[in-house]
Amino acid sequence: MGDRGGARESAVRDFLRDQLPSRFAVAAGEVIDAAGNCSGQTDVIIYDDSNTRPLSIADQVVTLPAEALLAVVEVKSTLTKVETNRAIGSAIKLRELRPWDAPWTSARRGGQHADDGLPRIFSTVLAFRSDLSEDDWAMKEMLRVRDSCDELTLPTAHVDRVVVLGRGMLIPSDGTVFVPPPDASVIGQWFLSLAGFLAREVDRRETFPWQRYRLPHSDSWQHIADARNDAPPVARATAKQRAQHKLERNTGQVPSS
Repeated sequence: MGDRGGARESAVRDFLRDQLPSRFAVAAGEVIDAAGNCSGQTDVIIYDDSNTRPLSIADQVVTLPAEALLAVVEVKSTLTKVETNRAIGSAIKLRELRPWDAPWTSARRGGQHADDGLPRIFSTVLAFRSDLSEDDWAMKEMLRVRDSCDELTLPTAHVDRVVVLGRGMLIPSDGTVFVPPPDASVIGQWFLSLAGFLAREVDRRETFPWQRYRLPHSDSWQHIADARNDAPPVARATAKQRAQHKLERNTGQVPSS
């Protein structure tokens, strides 16, 4: 079961690497904040590879600073009550991280603007199957996810999507379910939701705070002399002066004093 689970996690990561724009990196790993809080191992993490980087990479497992995280996916072979609780527990650890010393926000609703400066992550539980019968599956799965959130005190808004391949996709906070028609797949609808979020969120983020993750020896810097600013002052040429210099260059005249 462990080998099969690992293969399925790899399949999800490979799918996302193939389908997402190249600026988004996909890996397995853990997420930490500047205070040292850690999420624990996460099956799939997605981050902006053009502006951020992992703090370390070992055996294809990354350690990612919280400010770089955009989305996570918990992959399950079979979604059961136990596995649902584990996924919710992982989400709680992620929510305890403090990027930029602030909490993650949840999905904005009712036309709320995203100008509060708070970062958001897109959290998915993706299962290859469910142990629930197909009869009234969506309602039973919805209740199970919500019960787990209540038991472990995680707001349902912090679980963006629950996907069961071959069954459908739930939005727990909305109480809605997408059930694909016979000629379609739930994975495509989920991917569009994820890709749309990434495109929006990546441009809302503040500049990555590299200095917050400085190495311990950086504290060894000491002042041994007064600061000196001995660069000569520079005055910007006026528009008239620039026009005169351009004329002199073009005509070969000797520059005027």
